[in-house]
Amino acid sequence: MKKCFLIIVIGLAIISCSHDHTKNEEVILDDEISTEEEITINIDSVRQKLIGTWIWLYSSGGIAGVINTPESTGYTAKLEISDGIVKGFKNDSLIYTKNYSIEIHDSATSSAAHLDMVYEGGAFPQYFIVNEDELELVDECSDCFQSLYKRE
Repeated sequence: MKKCFLIIVIGLAIISCSHDHTKNEEVILDDEISTEEEITINIDSVRQKLIGTWIWLYSSGGIAGVINTPESTGYTAKLEISDGIVKGFKNDSLIYTKNYSIEIHDSATSSAAHLDMVYEGGAFPQYFIVNEDELELVDECSDCFQSLYKRE
């Protein structure tokens, strides 16, 4: 069991080290953004980058440090994000449709405010990083999950 856990930790370390964060569109808001218009422009720009179909690569987290992949779970997943709606699919079957908004939030995990996807219906907000090819979603709670997707 210890060997398995060690292999998983080493694998995650390698994946995180090889990830190129230079292209990420992470929006962290601070006192430099002073007008509502500038904030709206940033949100609209990021919203456009979210739109598309995203294929699930892996999720990790929880108190046990679980790593889930399509191979380990036996299913595929994807998100279809449009302006204000996200659809979740499992093995190409629609499992949910949620309305979302993008809002400025103080982080549960860092000291800087940033943009979150906030869902109707009580699901945890998700902090996100998006670029041309990848979308990282991080649940805004302790011991929750983060997931990585690639653009279809």
